[in-house]
Amino acid sequence: MNMSAAGPSQGTRPLGGAARSVVRGGAIGRTLVVALAVLTAVSGCGTTQNFSIYDYLPVPPAFSLRWLWNSKKPGPLPELKPSATASVNWTASVGKGVPGFAPIVTNDAIYASSVDGTIVRIDAANGRQVWRISAGKALSGGVGADATTVAVGTDKGEVLAFDTDGKPLWTTYVSSEVIAPPRVSGAIVIVFSGDGRIYGLAAADGKTAWVDQRINPPLTITAEQADDGLTILDEVFSLVARDVTPA
Repeated sequence: MNMSAAGPSQGTRPLGGAARSVVRGGAIGRTLVVALAVLTAVSGCGTTQNFSIYDYLPVPPAFSLRWLWNSKKPGPLPELKPSATASVNWTASVGKGVPGFAPIVTNDAIYASSVDGTIVRIDAANGRQVWRISAGKALSGGVGADATTVAVGTDKGEVLAFDTDGKPLWTTYVSSEVIAPPRVSGAIVIVFSGDGRIYGLAAADGKTAWVDQRINPPLTITAEQADDGLTILDEVFSLVARDVTPA
């Protein structure tokens, strides 16, 4: 039958607009025709029951404001009995501090720094200031120290080392800003740079002993030094440990 040339033949009802769209729609049209046929078949069974789409939808819970005056309250907290009493033995002023500028405690001293470049050594027993120096530069990573070396870093990638009397030892550079306090472990000063590198610098002269290149995560939390000489870098869903001795 050629309907486009001769029009509909006698006895054949012309296709309506919706039906013509179905025919022109190809595969989509055939899918709609099948869906219409199924619905028609289901509705045709209405001799015994009426079909309703709502019979197949989940029923939402009834609206209620009862939770506003619910009388249930959490139970009382257990009583905590202190086993020790904390007290302030002494205080010392260092200067302006920001997150990451925590003091570092060694066996015989406490070292602290401020963003303006101030570095101090304090007697842990009585809080007496042993010495106070200026690095001459704004600091970005706080102070790190052990029994022989004190180290700080700047946002220009400079690493400055001093002895425990406050005398300069050496200055060197890393590839990016220092983002955490340097960690001093014996013969190595560990430095964390903003581009994801971890540097192992020789404590004697600042020369690079090793470098670990890592991909920066979306968020870096902290860098800590373990008692057994391992440096641990804490990140989001990541934990890295490295032996600090030169390879």
